[in-house]
Amino acid sequence: MIIDAVTVAVHWHDKFEKCVGNKRFFRHWVVVVSEDDQDTIALCREHNIETVITKVPFEMGKSFPRGRMVNEGFDRLRAHGDNEWILHIDGDMILPDDFMEIVDGADLWWEHFFGAAGRRWKHIVNYACDFTKLPYKKRPGPPKPGLRGVASGYFQLFNARCRWPNYPDHTEHLGDDVIFAQNWPTCHRRPIIGLMLQHASRPGGCTRGRTEKRYKADYESKDVLIPIEAVTVSINFTDYLRQCVGNREYFERWIVVTDRKEEETIELCKSHDIEVVFTKVDYKLGEYFPRGKMINEAFAELRKTDWVMHIDSDIILPDNTSRCLTRKLDPVCFYVPRQRFVPKGTVDGQVWGIMKKSHGRAAGFMQLFHSNKIRPYPEKSPTAAGDDIRFGKFWPPKRRRIIRGLTPVHAGPPGKYWKGRPCHDNDHSSK
Repeated sequence: MIIDAVTVAVHWHDKFEKCVGNKRFFRHWVVVVSEDDQDTIALCREHNIETVITKVPFEMGKSFPRGRMVNEGFDRLRAHGDNEWILHIDGDMILPDDFMEIVDGADLWWEHFFGAAGRRWKHIVNYACDFTKLPYKKRPGPPKPGLRGVASGYFQLFNARCRWPNYPDHTEHLGDDVIFAQNWPTCHRRPIIGLMLQHASRPGGCTRGRTEKRYKADYESKDVLIPIEAVTVSINFTDYLRQCVGNREYFERWIVVTDRKEEETIELCKSHDIEVVFTKVDYKLGEYFPRGKMINEAFAELRKTDWVMHIDSDIILPDNTSRCLTRKLDPVCFYVPRQRFVPKGTVDGQVWGIMKKSHGRAAGFMQLFHSNKIRPYPEKSPTAAGDDIRFGKFWPPKRRRIIRGLTPVHAGPPGKYWKGRPCHDNDHSSK
């Protein structure tokens, strides 16, 4: 079965990016875009998807004649020739991996018009998957012309050799999809039983197109890594810090508090564009280590314009950090990971270890908060223990939250060096 597809994706790059995997099911996929939407154009070029620059005038949020844009895509497919099955699919619909198996096994009739059995949005079923299990009046398929369901425009499949009408352009917003389906009689409009799509965005939210303001709010603000200034105390910890310097890519700035005698740490920081603050706090490794005072020395150097992270010098952030630390986080809240992975050794070349849960929601190995809520770090404890819990309690319990999906690796032994790391525990000597 050969399928050629048309999609309108105007200022829809962030949603369409999740759906480019659909390309493997189509011979030709024509995407209609606007000339100023360079992000979508670049994405299509990267995945070898054909684009058509629309010539239809529109105003996002007010007038969005999608029907005319779909016709521009249809014209490009007709120019290719030898078309068999044509699919009009929205730019936020993700087809299942077994899409071709379902379609090939559905015994589709050429003279019929087909919709999907349903779609899922955030794991909520919008339409039933199996129509035969519903009372007739509740079936999403149209018992009367004009009703939604099979006629819905997010997925429309028909055979070009039997019938290929132009898309109607009667409305200045989404709605021509139902009118288009009426080119087929009601008895010829059928669902593909078992075909359940994934809706990558909220259904019906942008029927007149997405305004530039909403585009920036949805894409530029929420799906991008938040700007972070990080603070770390590292004295006699160079060997562990060396394992963690890859964290630098997630931070706008990274300030490490250390001692002037820590030559290896200083050199390591310089080579990875990490700023160094020399502590003026008196300490004695293995006996007295007031980390809270050292953290405040770094806090004094912050710009305090965005987010701040306090992170230990033996914590390695995972690869999915960019997807977890986005502007979906609430700036009035205090965040910690739910757990961390503590390596114990290797077996057959594979690292093994245990998952260690955070201490409540104030764990000190990694703490994330917005600078507009920053407070001086507590300095009551003569060691590295205790002040981190007190700092987290500056936020009320309902504001202390978990960063879901983020599991850092704890490269060092947890809970061992509350009083600092004595020199004899390390290969290099710093004091």
